[in-house]
Amino acid sequence: MAAASSVVELCTLANAKLDAATWATFFNDDDGAGAISSFSWPEVERTPSRLTSQTALQALCEKYQVPADYIPINLDSHWVACRPPPEGSNAICVYADALEAGMRIPLHEFYVAILGHYGLAPSQLAPDAWRYMAAFVLLCKDAGVEPTLRAFRSFFSICTHKAGPYFESHSGVTTGLFTARFFHLRSPSTMPWPCAVKWGKPSRAAVRLPEVTWDTVVKKLLERAGGSAIDVIEFLSRRSPPVVAPPQDAPRDRVRLTFTPQQKHKLASELAKKAMTELDEKGKELQATRGEVAHLKEQVRAVRDKHAGDVAQLKEALSVANAHHAYEVRRLAEEHHKARTAHGEETKAERASVVAKLQEEHADGVARLKEKHAADVAKLQDDVARLKEDHAADVARVKDAADKEVQDAKKNIVLRLFPKLDVSLLERPKLKGDLAAAGMPKAQGRS
Repeated sequence: MAAASSVVELCTLANAKLDAATWATFFNDDDGAGAISSFSWPEVERTPSRLTSQTALQALCEKYQVPADYIPINLDSHWVACRPPPEGSNAICVYADALEAGMRIPLHEFYVAILGHYGLAPSQLAPDAWRYMAAFVLLCKDAGVEPTLRAFRSFFSICTHKAGPYFESHSGVTTGLFTARFFHLRSPSTMPWPCAVKWGKPSRAAVRLPEVTWDTVVKKLLERAGGSAIDVIEFLSRRSPPVVAPPQDAPRDRVRLTFTPQQKHKLASELAKKAMTELDEKGKELQATRGEVAHLKEQVRAVRDKHAGDVAQLKEALSVANAHHAYEVRRLAEEHHKARTAHGEETKAERASVVAKLQEEHADGVARLKEKHAADVAKLQDDVARLKEDHAADVARVKDAADKEVQDAKKNIVLRLFPKLDVSLLERPKLKGDLAAAGMPKAQGRS
């Protein structure tokens, strides 16, 4: 996919620095040995491929002249670009946009060198990175020099993007989104991939900006650019992307070169100077790496010493805390025993007091009940005597009424027998009370 701007000013990065975002992505969780302990790209991890048609993949490979013995493989919806191909499949992940940008199969030696230097798989580079590398190879060809990693790193630095790393020139170019168009490409069994298949982790030495040296390649490239900016997309549109060099065992035309002694001396001097320059650069990188390792070792030693001191202090504090805890446990046990004993005595005394009080209240209650019972008995006896008197009076009344009814019955009987009898003769009182009431003497004998 096209970048927001494809115009690159070809100038050295002598004063450039690795941008903060790239440094944070690469080294915030550095494991201390120069390699990245975790390396993830959220945009890639959640994006499956939309290239699911085998026919479309075949057409894509034919369009970009992928050799027929390289087989494209479409992927299901659960596969993402950062997931490595199946073990033993002899396949790599390829972005369709990378082919459009200038990636060609088999991979050019320069591409292999770039991937090997940074420890990356082809699918870790954004399409613009392939565009820059292709343009660099062609520009070197125009300048009559071989593309070298050292010269490339003099003009470009690696940067991070939400979808993966890319290369940035001094003028700064952004990248588009491309992560949904990828597939696996299987190489012939006799031609294993010369690059990493799994996603890798750059080292500090790999991303450290090189010290710019004005060697022949750099000078000729600057002369070829002529100090003007280059539109990478327009430049590539007029050229065919670079392809891999022929295999080592392929026949080549042999050319015998002859040199004069002065040329040989000059060539030897230039080669020696170039070799010394490269050795000095490697020595500086090695020295810097050693310095970083020594510094990290010193930091680890200081951390260990501090950790040992902290552990000793914690052990001492723990011992003091354990002793204090044991003392507090003993003291609390004694206080608990004393409190339990005192509570038992108080409970016993309180129980005795309650029992005595209950007994006293019980005795008072019994006495009151006895007094009440005696009064109730006396009252009942009075009631019984009164009832007896009332009963005797009632008995007397009933008896008198019964005697009267008997006398009336007798009178009636006599009147039936002697209807002409004088009734007054039958009115004489017969009862002792009646005779007394009538003022008559008691009858002597039966009439």
